[in-house]
Amino acid sequence: MKNDLLAITRKIMEDGFGNANFQVIDQFVSDDFIEHQFGAKNGKEGLKGIIRELHAGLSDLQYVLQKSMQDGDFVWTHYKATAIQSGPFMHMPPSGTPISLDIMDIGRYENGLLVEHWGIPDRFAAMMQLGVFNKK
Repeated sequence: MKNDLLAITRKIMEDGFGNANFQVIDQFVSDDFIEHQFGAKNGKEGLKGIIRELHAGLSDLQYVLQKSMQDGDFVWTHYKATAIQSGPFMHMPPSGTPISLDIMDIGRYENGLLVEHWGIPDRFAAMMQLGVFNKK
């Protein structure tokens, strides 16, 4: 799998993020991992923290690959994420609300390990579906 970067990307997203499988993160993410997403921390522990936050507020979290492209050591993906807001999330109390959003990701790999990531989840869509902007 070391040379199949799309397969590694899918494993990280669908199993690492989708199932909170930290063994996948330990196996396929560099110790020196750099996260370019606003507000996120670098390193494996930073990535695990994001996953913990997602799973604390969302259940039935699923990532379905829509499109992908690889260019050398870079992988671009478009995922559709779906979940149910079952816990506090985005400063909103649990609501049971289903959400669906698009996620665009770029990952850079070295020797089969994810070393750098740029993530663009459609947070605005999530906030709208959860009623963040409809508070009275």
